[in-house]
Amino acid sequence: MATLKRDDPEAFTRLFGQYGLDVAKVDLAALLPYGLFTMDGDLLNTAEKKERILRTPEMAYIFWCAGQDLAFQTAQIKNATRRVFAFLNAPVPNHAGHTVHDYVTSEYGIAQLLDQHVNRPGHVLATVSKAVDAIVATLGKDDPASWTTQDERQMLETYVTLRASTSMTDSTKRADAVARAADNGLASRERGSFVV
Repeated sequence: MATLKRDDPEAFTRLFGQYGLDVAKVDLAALLPYGLFTMDGDLLNTAEKKERILRTPEMAYIFWCAGQDLAFQTAQIKNATRRVFAFLNAPVPNHAGHTVHDYVTSEYGIAQLLDQHVNRPGHVLATVSKAVDAIVATLGKDDPASWTTQDERQMLETYVTLRASTSMTDSTKRADAVARAADNGLASRERGSFVV
């Protein structure tokens, strides 16, 4: 919402501001910005305020309507892109300066990582690192430039298994949903299919 407010204040006012909803304490320069809502200038900084004001059928409808708007959809895409870059270029510990994107290059793989990042962002790098460690030990190939699509698939299977042992909410169910999307042609499992 802060991205929408910055990029298209008129759309923000039309979609949210006219109802008294606003954002506060957001640092858009941060890799993963976060902040708080206000309602008619009152900071919604307690569970009680959030429950009473944000979790109503009327507010759900306001957000549903906003989700149909191109300006809000554009802000959502910008934030999703920012979120992907939060982990994509991160170095994988113990692997000679290689980044996550060196090992995970398929649309399917990036979707699995993004899913975990949305739910438990602090766990992605550690989970990927453990999966890479395990597959490198199995394959004997640490250089991701030599990996095949099958090598990446094997690493992602290990990643999904490891991810299920974290505190991620409904990890297996969510991983299965991403896998079904790939099976239905919505994301490629081929190495190199995710293009930035």
